[in-house]
Formats: sequence, C-alpha cells, structure tokens
Amino acid sequence: MRGTPLDMLESTSETFSKDADLRAVATSADFVGREREMESLVAVLDKTLAGNGQVVMLAGDPGIGKTRTAQEFSAIADARNAEALWGHCYEGEGAPPYWPWLQIFRSQIDQSDAEQLESSMGSGAEAIGEIVPELRSKLPDLGAPPTFDPDSARFRLFDSITTYLKNASANRPMALILEDLHWADVSSLALLEHIAGNIDASSLVIVGTYRDIEVSPAHPLSGTLGSLVRHEGFRNLQLSGLSQSEVGEMVARSAGANTPQEIVEQVYRRTEGNALFVGELLQLLETDGL
Repeated sequence: MRGTPLDMLESTSETFSKDADLRAVATSADFVGREREMESLVAVLDKTLAGNGQVVMLAGDPGIGKTRTAQEFSAIADARNAEALWGHCYEGEGAPPYWPWLQIFRSQIDQSDAEQLESSMGSGAEAIGEIVPELRSKLPDLGAPPTFDPDSARFRLFDSITTYLKNASANRPMALILEDLHWADVSSLALLEHIAGNIDASSLVIVGTYRDIEVSPAHPLSGTLGSLVRHEGFRNLQLSGLSQSEVGEMVARSAGANTPQEIVEQVYRRTEGNALFVGELLQLLETDGL
C-alpha cells in the first residue's frame, strides 16, 4: 500500500481530469438522486399521455447527468407504452441539415410499414422524402414535391413533419430526445421551434439536452430557448451537482457501505457532485485497490 486511503486519493485525483470523455456517464455509476427532476419529467409525461404536447430542456454542465436523466425518462416512457426515439447533434463539421431529426425519422421509418407511413404522412410524404431518402425505400412510388420558393418550401417541409409526428403520436405516444442541442445546426433549431409551437393537442413530448455554459446570448440556441419559453407546454430543468449524501450513495455502491466518511467528503469536494467525475474518480480508486 502506498499510504493511507486519503493519501492515495490525493495521488489518484491528480490523474483525474475534466478532459475525460464527457459524452457518457461512467458505467459503474447507477442512477442516483434527481428525484425533483424525475418528478417533473413524469408530470410532463402524464400531460403528454393525456394529449397535451410538451417540450422540456435539460440544461447543465458537461457530465452533470443530462443524458443519464434523459435515459431514465426514456425508460419510463417506454414502460408506459410511449415510443422513445433519439437524435444526437454532431460536434464536428460535415453533418447534413436536420441531422438529429434525420436520425429520429430514420428510426421511425425503419419501424413502420408502408401503410402506416402513408396514413401518418399523407400528402406531406413528398416533402419529407426530400430530406429523408430512406423514406423512398418504403414508398417507392413517392413523387417529387411541387416547386416553391425557398421560404415556402421550408414552411411546407416543417408543416409536413409536424403533421406527421402528431398523426404518428395519435397511434402511439412519442418521446423524442434531442441530445447536445448546443451543437445543433440552425435548421434543426428552426424545426424544433416550429414543432413546439404546434403540438399542444398531441401525444408528443420533446426532451432536449444542452450545456448551458456553451450557450451565449449570441448562440443560435439562445434564440430558440427564447421562442420556446413562450409556449405553455415548455419547461426548462437546470441540473446541478449531486448532494454530498447522493455522492455518498454512489461511493457506497461502488466501494461498499463501510467506506470512511472522509473519503466521501473528499470525493464530493473534488468533483463538486458532478456525476461523471464521481464515477470516473471511483473507478480510479477501485483500480488502486480501495
């Protein structure tokens, strides 16, 4: 042994860096805390299932637990017979417009037969097929949409997508999770605003996640949030760090219930309750034999 447990924690924490992969919560950490947030999300789901469309944003620092909370919500939605579909924004260059939405549409199209798609999309299928080529594999006779000026064509596309999602959610409630909206392209955000303004009477809920530290007043998402806040069915949930008792619960699950309280206090102090950092630090401590 290289010293006392606290000595080892001092040494190990020097190798622990906030440059760790922030896109996933450590797999060794179970879902802990977030009772208030989950109560709010379940209330949102209740409203959605009752036919009142909702939009929720989960905001917070990198690694704070936005994705893990969304995953928990997705599991609850699935258990209540709502279809949960995910779209992830891309940080780098080269992604096509509407990238997170395209992932959602592809999943939905893959799970639906031609009759379902024709029924849900109606005359809007031609417009949707322009940005989702996979649709033509299910609807091979799909024609080209009429020619419009760019603004009119975009409005027709947005309206067609909104109508499709509302019709599809009438058959089975839908939960759409949009990850990392601070990386979203402007077209994706514009589509989000349009859909959010037209889903009041639907069984559709949209849950977005974003890093608030990356959203300045000049950021495109800032304007979208300003638009969304005007809708009655919108809610923004700010995720903060876990409490010391919740960090203690994570430590107990990882290292055992008899872990000295001073270890818990040090882990809490060094991670400030960030769920990802707690999990990473506990993995390093486990590697050191604690």
